[in-house]
Order: sequence, then structure tokens, then C-alpha cells
Amino acid sequence: MAAKSNGVVDFKVNNLTEGTAVKQGQLLMSLNSQGLASNNLSTDIASAKATFQQAKSEYERKKELYESKIVPKSEFEKVESSFEIAKANYQSLVSGVSGGSKQIRAPFDGFIKSITVSNGDYVEQGVTLVTVGTHQSRVLKAQLAPNYGLTMGNLQGIWYQDNDNQWKDVTDAEGKILSIGKDVERENPLISVFTEVNATVDMPIGSLTPVQIAMGNATQNTMIPVNALLEDYGSYSVIVQLSGESFERRPVKLGKRNGENVEILEGLQVGEVVVTTGAYQVKMASMSGSTPAHGHEH
Repeated sequence: MAAKSNGVVDFKVNNLTEGTAVKQGQLLMSLNSQGLASNNLSTDIASAKATFQQAKSEYERKKELYESKIVPKSEFEKVESSFEIAKANYQSLVSGVSGGSKQIRAPFDGFIKSITVSNGDYVEQGVTLVTVGTHQSRVLKAQLAPNYGLTMGNLQGIWYQDNDNQWKDVTDAEGKILSIGKDVERENPLISVFTEVNATVDMPIGSLTPVQIAMGNATQNTMIPVNALLEDYGSYSVIVQLSGESFERRPVKLGKRNGENVEILEGLQVGEVVVTTGAYQVKMASMSGSTPAHGHEH
């Protein structure tokens, strides 16, 4: 958010710091130019108002003459243009003004991302005052080697890991893939992929997280949820329900995966039932020589 006029910064929120939660329309700070010998907002408004009223009067007069075909169209259009400029300038100056001060209000619910001025600073029009961020509609930037040949045409999906180490699909909450970089640089020989994440992400902006990208044509194979996997020193296995309360731990060979599912190349047949919730508890129960209390933990 930039200064819309010159003036002295006056914070309107106690202890305004980075990370402070704000509400849409909340008054954050004001710019006061009262007492300044030059660049005084009240003086600028008065001058802009006089110019606007004069331009309006000239516009209305020339409009009547133009409609009566007394003045040419080119002359009327010149006056009309001057009127619109004067009107826009005046409205811009008086917008958000209260008590002679320009008010800076939060444009939406969010939090203070950065503050580039101090309370009491004098700033000129156009200077950045504060940046307001939101947990919604964040942009996820992923990078990968260009030799994969990733394009918008063969990109099938992107998953990212949240703060709880859970894999999320970027299309959740109507997120979408925005763009894919077209070139690389010596300092950064990777292609950038940008996606919009509309789901709430409880992670600081700028955080790093693992990302998985699916591309190319899909192939049919056996797949199970990632939660069903048990890992021991780099080897994977799953708990298969044979019947009733009878379970078997079976090693499997993994193929491709995304954040939610993993391809099984060896060890499982289509139709077999695997434990997806409580697999670790079933494993521990089998090691102790007992069986789970119920045979339908899946």
C-alpha cells in the first residue's frame, strides 16, 4: 500500500508490527500534512476542487454549444478531456480523507507482511508504506530441471507438503496451475512452475517445502494410499488382511507416487485389502504375538 499524498505517518494501531492480524477496512495509519509549508493536503484539495469546478463549468457550457452545433467536436472533446482529468484528480485527493488526513485502511482480512516506514516519518506520494498479506491465494513456486520437458500440455498435477507433513493437491479449494517458465539463467538453471494455492496454508510466506509434479501420460497399475506403507531402513511393506482377524505383513516394491497414492509394482494383487489406518498398531500387535481387537481396521 503506497502513500496517496505527502504527509507525516501516524500509526493508528498500537504496536503495529509484522504479523499483526488486520481486518478489511481497519484503519492502519494516516498521513497528516497539516502545518506543512508546502505539499499541504488541504491546500492541494482546495486547489484541485477549484480546478475541477472551473473545468466542470467550462464543460457544461461547451456541451450546450456543441449540442447546438455552435462549436466543433474537436473543441468539445478537448474540454471534456480536461474536465475528466480534473475530476479524477480531485476525487483521488479527497478519497479516504478524514480530518484533513489521508487514511490508510486494510484492503482485506489478512496480516501485516512488512512495514517500510516508522511512526512520525515524513513521506512523499508514491512511497510504499505497508504490505498486507493473506493466507489465501498464495503462489507456490516449484523448480525442476529443464530436461524433463515440462509443459502446460503434459503437466497433470502438483502436490505440496504442508506444515503438518501432509500432502495436499494444489487444486484443493479451486487452486490452479498458473504458468511454467520458458527459459533458464546461468545463476539459476532451473525451470520455475507457479501455482495458485487457495487452501489455507499455515506456513510463513517464503517457506520451503517438498513438491511432487505429475507429468506425461498415466498408466494403469495397482495403487494404494501412502498411509498404508511401513518403512524399515529403506524397505517397504504393507499389512494385508487375509480374512477376518488374520493379517499378513508383506514386502512391496514401489513405483511412482504422488502426495496421496503410491504405485505398487510387486507384492500386491488388485482386490486385496490393505490396512491404511492403524497399520503400525497392527504391526506391533503381530510382533507381540497377539491380534487386533477387530479385523476391520482398514
